[in-house]
Amino acid sequence: MSDRTARLEYTRSTLEEAPASKTSQYDAADPDAVHRSIEDHLESRLETDRLDSRASSDAGPAGIRSERSRSAGTGDDTDGGESGTDRRISAVLESDSIGSRSFEYKPRGPHGAMIIMIGLLAAFPTIFTSLLLSAFGYYLYRTERGGEIPLRRWETVDTLVADAAGDRDHESGNSGSSTVEAIAAAESFVGVDTDRLVDLPWAHRKAIVMQVEQWATEATKDVAPRNDDDVFFEYLKMWINRSASADREKVDSLQAEIVRDPAARRRFTDRLLEDSPDLEADPNDHAELLTVLDVDD
Repeated sequence: MSDRTARLEYTRSTLEEAPASKTSQYDAADPDAVHRSIEDHLESRLETDRLDSRASSDAGPAGIRSERSRSAGTGDDTDGGESGTDRRISAVLESDSIGSRSFEYKPRGPHGAMIIMIGLLAAFPTIFTSLLLSAFGYYLYRTERGGEIPLRRWETVDTLVADAAGDRDHESGNSGSSTVEAIAAAESFVGVDTDRLVDLPWAHRKAIVMQVEQWATEATKDVAPRNDDDVFFEYLKMWINRSASADREKVDSLQAEIVRDPAARRRFTDRLLEDSPDLEADPNDHAELLTVLDVDD
């Protein structure tokens, strides 16, 4: 994944596109104090969710990340104060499994691809054997079966904290009396449940990993879907490492980066829920999550 999705670069308009958002202002407040208070609220919620979660492990995107960045339009590059600094907090909270979505995959794709290659290599002793092996391998490779992708839903809260008074107070030396503004957005992120992924047969599991990699690329780079005929060598490479733990780490890593970018997160969720009308993307009332803005100013 690129560094673009690793950083918290969302803006106010991005947060306002969420299903639920809220803006609060704090008069005569310290931006750092507001930031810490919101972060403490989220940490407490995350710890409660982990204690109540039925997940068998702590793997996945759940967690809290905080970052600071210079506000756009502030021409002052000095460190003479906190004016012009935005504070972002991205919280991914645990939730429960939500079932599975169906997809078509090649259960013997790796086997067929390998037999095709063996058939081509066997062309020197006898072309007849080569043709038989290649035809059999092609049959196995093209055979598809309906499978399921185990899904899990996480609740997310993204917060942007900024000094609403701007440079005026900073220039007058009255930074302690500024007005702090915070906007929070709450929504759901649907990804692959890696707790259940590791229990699947290796060809099934590898097909899901390959699909997640493609969807992640589409979500972060906004590229067109890949043609299914272009993945022959991907099936060959599946033989190199059939470790379930490696597949889990790969999916967890991809999803941990996607979830930090609200726009990419929404595209990824839409792809996972595509053609699955029985699975709801946002069934919850997120108003309760937005109470993180109810801090003492």
